[in-house]
Amino acid sequence: MKDRTGNAAGRKPQLAVVGQQEVASAVRAAFADQAQVLLPILELVENARASIDELMNGAARGFVEQLLVLSAQEVGGVKHPGRRLGEVRWHGSQPGRIVLAERKPALRRPRLRSRAGRGKELAIPVYERLQAEPRLGERIRDILVRGVSTRQYAEVLPRMAGTVGIAKSSVSRRFIRASREALEVLMGRRFDALDLLAVWIDGIVVDDQHILAAVGVDAEGEKHLLGLRQGSSENAQVAKDLLRSLIERGIGPERVRLFVIDGSKALRAAIEELFGNQAKVQRCRIHKMRNVTERLPKPIAAQVCAR
Repeated sequence: MKDRTGNAAGRKPQLAVVGQQEVASAVRAAFADQAQVLLPILELVENARASIDELMNGAARGFVEQLLVLSAQEVGGVKHPGRRLGEVRWHGSQPGRIVLAERKPALRRPRLRSRAGRGKELAIPVYERLQAEPRLGERIRDILVRGVSTRQYAEVLPRMAGTVGIAKSSVSRRFIRASREALEVLMGRRFDALDLLAVWIDGIVVDDQHILAAVGVDAEGEKHLLGLRQGSSENAQVAKDLLRSLIERGIGPERVRLFVIDGSKALRAAIEELFGNQAKVQRCRIHKMRNVTERLPKPIAAQVCAR
């Protein structure tokens, strides 16, 4: 962890590398008004991707349910209340599960029955594909993350539809408008009421694209996905865009917060420019360990990491 010291006007701040005990003291001082809180920083760093996945999987589940409706319409036509004609009838919905990345979230899937064969239940093609090809769920989640990070909301649902075999022409303007509004609400959430003590920022790779993500931890130790931007932590403009969006949505620079980042100079400079002396920046220990152990022979890498 690097701390700032007082300097005369016009002079570059001097940075000092401090030891583990000094780090602990600095963190306690930074959060003097929350002395009862023990920040789970290492858990945050190790599991921050899980926070991103949790929110994105939840959003993806809602979009998959829309895709299942579109797929059912391709089989049985558009649902009309009270309609009794046709060879296929809509028969409510039922619980189901699909694979999204490493999770199997529950969802509602429509039911279709044929008039012939004593009301035989008909398969929903997209649901069958998602069951048979688990990687499709991961692909859908990745499309959603990229769409959110680039704010290209209108492209999300058609691209998802094409991934699972639904003709893009089947996706109505109403569906696209509804999906865009849902994603805008998701990424426009305000955090004024949250007492965020620390912000973890790092780049993740989604569909061969770099996404810069910010995850916050509040006074209760709960993690919150704060924002996404397409681009790596080395891109100064991307870093500033992400941080400005946090400030605009209630994570202001007026209070002390701990920022945990990788070794990116551009990201650190952006934090110092926008959050000033209230930002206490710590180099992520997990990144540092990986940088070291990846260059060691495998037989001793685990031992060095443990020590």
